Amino acid sequence: MRKILNFILPSEEIINRINIHNYTNTFNFTYLISDIPYRSADMFIIPFSEINICHKYNNFKYTPFMVYGDVCFIEKSFIHGSCDYLKNPWTFNELETRAMRFVNNDKLCIDNMTISFSNNSISGDTTTLSLTVNEYKILYILANNMDKIISKESIYYHLEIENTNSRVIDVYLNSIRKKISKIVPESGFKVIRTVRDKGYTINSQFSCG
Repeated sequence: MRKILNFILPSEEIINRINIHNYTNTFNFTYLISDIPYRSADMFIIPFSEINICHKYNNFKYTPFMVYGDVCFIEKSFIHGSCDYLKNPWTFNELETRAMRFVNNDKLCIDNMTISFSNNSISGDTTTLSLTVNEYKILYILANNMDKIISKESIYYHLEIENTNSRVIDVYLNSIRKKISKIVPESGFKVIRTVRDKGYTINSQFSCG
């Protein structure tokens, strides 16, 4: 599935570069331009002048962000939590190469088997099952933050579900676990762990990416 790289408040010069680049297309990424973070973005790309933008929205703390700017701002960017830094002048090839390190975890390694998933399927060595877009998003968020506990509220926000009193997330998770169990018997309910009153996480005995 193409990943969404969200440029936050880029300059006119960067916007023009993005528009030109979009004509050449990319197999890996879709580029979005916005003034505030886009909920479904896989990564935010922000100029150093807007380094605080991601810290204004608690719901985005599980989404990595990359900063670009002059070389003198590298240290401050990492102090603020940037996962990587693009030194001016940078190219889209460099951006995509760096971004792939943080947004390409579409795999789980379970009991010596690699399970791959996309926005429409999940598969192992011999079995392929359908996967809804929202199931994919949940699994992707967990896989990209496997050392963290993801709150139910954060998942609701990323899925753009406004009714946080519904049990739809539990339904999605139950479905994902059952599908994983069909691919690797008896593993589904061990892979995704529920942490009472906190959220969900990938069990540390498994790996992603």
